[in-house]
Amino acid sequence: MSAPKLLSVREVAAYCGVSVSTVRNWVKGFYFEGGAKAYKTMRPLPSIRLGQAIRIKQADLDRWIEAR
Repeated sequence: MSAPKLLSVREVAAYCGVSVSTVRNWVKGFYFEGGAKAYKTMRPLPSIRLGQAIRIKQADLDRWIEAR
């Protein structure tokens, strides 16, 4: 069995066409919906912390996107 592909926050941002800060908010369980400070809560993007680095499994990202 091969190891799952781990993506950096920057790679996830490029894959999804959003900013790095947006991906960090997804990991925390927030998203921005227009207007001033209109943050909403949602199911967080599953992630792994390696020291200060955040990594997201490709399979988890794909499932999370499908569920949205």
